[in-house]
Amino acid sequence: KIVATLGPASADVSTLRKMIRAGLNVARINCSHGSHESYAAQSTAVRSAAAKEKANIAILLDLAGPKIRIGEFSTETVTLKKGRSFTLTTTKIVGDETKASINYPALPKEVSVGMHILIDDGKLLLKVVRVKGGTIETVVEIGGTIRSRRGVNVPDGKLSISAITAKDKKDVDFGIAAGVD
Repeated sequence: KIVATLGPASADVSTLRKMIRAGLNVARINCSHGSHESYAAQSTAVRSAAAKEKANIAILLDLAGPKIRIGEFSTETVTLKKGRSFTLTTTKIVGDETKASINYPALPKEVSVGMHILIDDGKLLLKVVRVKGGTIETVVEIGGTIRSRRGVNVPDGKLSISAITAKDKKDVDFGIAAGVD
């Protein structure tokens, strides 16, 4: 099966018809970006294109879910170097190559020394070396260049953050009303 995420370049009927002819089976609407109005327009375009092509195309509404993110940096990008210290804090600060804020206040209580923290879809790997109050001190194991507001993940942790957010519940209600699959 071929699943395609809809976006500005692929959400019009003409383009969707070409995608269906090329083998599209499922149109994915990403609830991390957009509004119910834009999701409705995408859904309507898929149904119209499918009808014109006499095809049965499923619509997948992909919920955003919770997202732990680092805060803003003082520059457009920062580079974290392997072996260097990097601190995450629950205090709202402007970050740099040594520190950044996080938007999940419980994180320092839910990680411990030795755990790993991934940043930016796993591109950077940090190892927790100390936790004190609202700060998590780490050592960069895999470095790289990142931008503000990148995602944070704790693969070996058990976080108390809910898997379903209030926004997700509203998006599910929208999806049911819109008849997505």
